[in-house]
Amino acid sequence: MTEAARLDGYGKRVLVVEAHAPVRDLLLSALMRNGYNAYEATDRFEALATMGRRRYDAVLADCCFSQPGDVIFIRICRQRWPERPMIVLASEAHGPADVVAGLYACLPKPFDLYQVLCLVRQATHGEPAPARDTGVELAGIS
Repeated sequence: MTEAARLDGYGKRVLVVEAHAPVRDLLLSALMRNGYNAYEATDRFEALATMGRRRYDAVLADCCFSQPGDVIFIRICRQRWPERPMIVLASEAHGPADVVAGLYACLPKPFDLYQVLCLVRQATHGEPAPARDTGVELAGIS
């Protein structure tokens, strides 16, 4: 990895919301290796509290669309911080269309780490959200 690639995230703050320590550690490590200031939250309550105290350039969150609390978490984030790009790592392909539409990106689990890093880079550098698949995969109704 070149020095430029490592510093791609220099000065950018990314909040990782993930309950499972091994996955959280993998994401934090990859972000830090690429120059991001990576912060962690182990659950949605901790995430909301820290998002209220600090500005993040992007939020990377594990969510389960079948869990009402996770859907509410996304809706609260979009309402309070609509300018903050949110990338969701989803355990299900289907989610409420209004929730998915408000996200910068939604990746199914298991995810490709390189793809996650590319999306974080795009989000933190102000690039437009990637085009969405309008099929059932991302815009399913629940």
